[in-house]
Amino acid sequence: MNVAVSTKPKPGRNADRAYRTRLAITDAFINLIEEGDLSPSMPDVANRAGMSLRSLYHHFRNAESLYESVIRRQEPLISRVLVSIDRVSPLRNRAHDLVAQRCEVYRQIAPLRRTVQLNADARNSSTIRTARRRLEYVLARHANETFAPELREAADRFGASERIAAVTSFEMWDYLSRVQQLSASRVKQHMVIAVLRELGV
Repeated sequence: MNVAVSTKPKPGRNADRAYRTRLAITDAFINLIEEGDLSPSMPDVANRAGMSLRSLYHHFRNAESLYESVIRRQEPLISRVLVSIDRVSPLRNRAHDLVAQRCEVYRQIAPLRRTVQLNADARNSSTIRTARRRLEYVLARHANETFAPELREAADRFGASERIAAVTSFEMWDYLSRVQQLSASRVKQHMVIAVLRELGV
């Protein structure tokens, strides 16, 4: 019995190929900045992804659209790291867990954040600004939920919350890690101490 074999692409095949290509370009950009090229050009990204510049621009019109893809790639990773912390566990344990989660998030986003500091296009990116505000909101809510029992009793609840955000911020982590060149464990230790002081410990 002869069986006719169709050469017509299956539904969704082209979309899947385009998705894989966009993913390869996104990963090429991320890999370059993780390796220290904090301002990779579009030709550099195309070369790392193994394609022509014309093909890259077919999938990404400009740097802004590439930033959108990078953020979509990172946000699920961040969501897996930031998990709820049991509020009935001892305060010191909660502070340690919260700081550990934040340090891991910052480790993942550090290359892109440092790119923003050096690259004018990234600094002016509305996509990156929006993503940053969204992350700051998520982190603030995470801290408020984690330390809800202590914050309810705090004389300056909102001030304490704001200061906790500051001492556990990316900027604090980056300063301790990169400028002071402290070990990961020392960075966490300093941040935990700062959080506990804000909560009266």
